[in-house]
Amino acid sequence: MLIVKASVRPSHIHNVGLSADEAIRRGTSVWQFDPRFDFVFDADEMADIPEFQRHFIKHFGALEKTSNAYILSLDDSRFMNHADDPNLEATKTGIIARRDIQKGEEMTIDYRLIDAQDALREESYLK
Repeated sequence: MLIVKASVRPSHIHNVGLSADEAIRRGTSVWQFDPRFDFVFDADEMADIPEFQRHFIKHFGALEKTSNAYILSLDDSRFMNHADDPNLEATKTGIIARRDIQKGEEMTIDYRLIDAQDALREESYLK
C-alpha cells in the first residue's frame, strides 16, 4: 500500500501513471505490503481464476520473486510505470525513493527488479 500521497495522472510513458502529490525525499518509504490493501495469489489460486481475471492480476500485479505468488495492490500503486532509470527501488521491506522526487513527478520503478516474469526480459521496455 502506498504510504505517501500520490495519484493517477496522464503519463508520457504509458497513458497514465502514478505521480507524487507531495515532495518525497530520497530514502523515504513509499510502499509497504499491507494485507488489507495488497492481495496475494499463489499458483493454486491462479489456476482456479478465470482467464480474464488472471490477465488483470498479471497486468497490474507483480510475480514476487521469492514466494512465486502474485501481489496485486488495491490502491493506485499498481499504476507505477517502468523506467530503465527509475526514481523508486525495491527493498526487502517495500519500495523507497532512490532520489528526491518532486511534487507532480511521475513515480517509476524498474519492473525487472520487482517482477519474476519481467526479470527474464533482456530488452528495455522503453525504446
